[in-house]
Amino acid sequence: AWRIQSEWIVGSNAGGSPENDSWVSNDQFQLHPAADGGETDFKIVLRQELPAGVTPESTPPLCFFVVDATDERRKRRVIDPKKGDPFHLIKVSGTRTRVELKARLSLPRAQLPYLLVPCTTQPDVGARYTLEVTSDRPFVLAGPLPLKLGDAGLARPFTPVPPLPRSSAGALAA
Repeated sequence: AWRIQSEWIVGSNAGGSPENDSWVSNDQFQLHPAADGGETDFKIVLRQELPAGVTPESTPPLCFFVVDATDERRKRRVIDPKKGDPFHLIKVSGTRTRVELKARLSLPRAQLPYLLVPCTTQPDVGARYTLEVTSDRPFVLAGPLPLKLGDAGLARPFTPVPPLPRSSAGALAA
């Protein structure tokens, strides 16, 4: 399992959804499915921290995209707006939630990693966010791009902890 805590910064990496030309400025994370063949099932959770005094209704919904953007000439996967890179969307998450978005998807092993792009539906919306990716098979999440060879960027491995049973949670609060 991997967790990234980052921030959409207005004028930098808060590009909005693919309906906006600026969406390629969003953070891009490389997602490497399991190497042993077959498909890898992923659970992706994207959470947005709302600033004090901001209500969920007043902020644009969250979304994320999984992109296959292979550039055969450069043998890497990245969306570069200056080079007009070709790409196609593999997974488009729902866009109704404003604070936490959960989705599942399956990806086959590929020669190059996929790109996972978290964003809001509108550009220039600044906020802190957490991206968690889990699977029952080994995988690697690296980013945000660009990365130096071997650099995991902001991505950090973590072990998910199951929620406490309701009776235990109530006992702790008392």
